[in-house]
Amino acid sequence: MSFVPDLFIGQVISNDQLMKIFRCGIQGGMRRSLKTNTLVLITDYTDDTYLDAKPDKDDNYVWKYCGMGDNGDQSIDYKHNKTLYESNKNNVDLHLFKKEAPNSYEYIGKVILIGEPKHIKDPNKNRKLLIFPLEPVGNSQDITDFLNNIGFKILLKEEIIDGSTNYLASKKYDAILKLMAANKVNTLIGSDGWFFNSKGYFYNQYSKDGWGKIQDIEDKKNLFIGQNKYINPYFSASLVYSEQDNLNNVEDEKIWVNLD
Repeated sequence: MSFVPDLFIGQVISNDQLMKIFRCGIQGGMRRSLKTNTLVLITDYTDDTYLDAKPDKDDNYVWKYCGMGDNGDQSIDYKHNKTLYESNKNNVDLHLFKKEAPNSYEYIGKVILIGEPKHIKDPNKNRKLLIFPLEPVGNSQDITDFLNNIGFKILLKEEIIDGSTNYLASKKYDAILKLMAANKVNTLIGSDGWFFNSKGYFYNQYSKDGWGKIQDIEDKKNLFIGQNKYINPYFSASLVYSEQDNLNNVEDEKIWVNLD
């Protein structure tokens, strides 16, 4: 089970409190904790060593977080850059803070890596910086629970479930986004790092590129490809299939949301 810190979004804490809560190191912009299985990310506005991370209004307000490494081009394989890069595979939870004053750390929340990091030119040195695109998780829900709560009839009606195979239909991603909004869910999470958020960003280890934004990719199948076995409670060969739950869902529509 993921570690849940006793913090609220926007809460400001001291460095000592941060260290005690996450049981991590006392310094650095990336602080790994094996005890809480977290990687604490700090963007420090008081130090110009690294670029400050801020929500980019020109890129859907995605947070652009600068990697580690003071000298030379920053590398994916350098220290916790690799931990961050592999966070969707290694199940390490990411928690982001911003520091705007000495010993003052504002909690942004749990975040996820939503795409391939990119190199940009360092404005202060002759080298390249590695920029990681991050999104706050917000209100999250396991996708299997989400599908069970919505109910088979509604999923079938909205063609989110293919009636002939009971496969999840990626082409109806827009209906899923509407159901997420109606149920105040920001991020759906699944097995092996799979996620799909309210802006359309997703990660699926079985897809061609791993990451993507569903609205921008041609092959919508990448969203659910290889995942029905692990997340679909209505697919009989699924590891999460429950015959009794399916009988109940066919008889009862648990949640009705008008998507028209």
